[in-house]
Amino acid sequence: MQDYQLEPQVCITMPLLEGLDGVQKMSKSLNNYVGVDESPEQMYGKLLSLPDSMMRKYFDLLSELETPQIETLFQELQTGKIHPKKLKSQLAREIVTRFHDAQKANDAEAHFEKVFARKEVPDTLPEVRYTCEEAQVWIPKLVLDIQFAGSTSEGKRLLAQGAIRINEKVVSSERLPCTPGDQWVIQVGKRKFAKIIFG
Repeated sequence: MQDYQLEPQVCITMPLLEGLDGVQKMSKSLNNYVGVDESPEQMYGKLLSLPDSMMRKYFDLLSELETPQIETLFQELQTGKIHPKKLKSQLAREIVTRFHDAQKANDAEAHFEKVFARKEVPDTLPEVRYTCEEAQVWIPKLVLDIQFAGSTSEGKRLLAQGAIRINEKVVSSERLPCTPGDQWVIQVGKRKFAKIIFG
C-alpha cells in the first residue's frame, strides 16, 4: 500500500463585513454596498452615510492604518477630540484614493460638501439629449431612460416620495410640458444629477 504525504493545509477566515445599513451583509442586491468600480463621488458619499456604530469595524477591515493608529483615532473619538464625520471622511478619502487617486478623493470631498452639506448643484453635470414627444414628458420614463431608476414603477415611487427635483423644485406631477431647446437640471435622490437638453 502506497504511503501518501499530505501537504499541510491553511485556512484563512475573515469576519463578515456588514453593508452600509450596518445590519445585513454587504450586497449589491440589498443596495447597501460600495462598488470598487463606482465613481469617486459615489464611493465617498456612500462611506459618509455609514452608521457611527460600524466605523470601527470598517477601519479594522478596510484601512491600511496600523492597529495602534486606529486605537488612537477611536480614543480621540470617545473623548470628543475628533468628530465622527471627520473620522468617516478620513476613511472615505483613504478608500477613494486606493481605487482612484488622492486628487480625486479631494475632489469627491469637495463635491460632497457642496452638494450635501450646502445643498448646492454640482459644478459639472452629465448632459443627456432627450426627445420632447407630444410637448410633454412622462417623468417616470425619463428617470428610467437616464438610468436614475430601475423601472417606471420605481420612478413613480420616487415621484410620490418627493425625491425628484427639476431646476431645484420638487416635482409632484407625472407629466410636465416641454419644448425643444428646453434645459432641465434634474436631481433624483441625494446623489444623482443630470442636465436634460430637449430636442
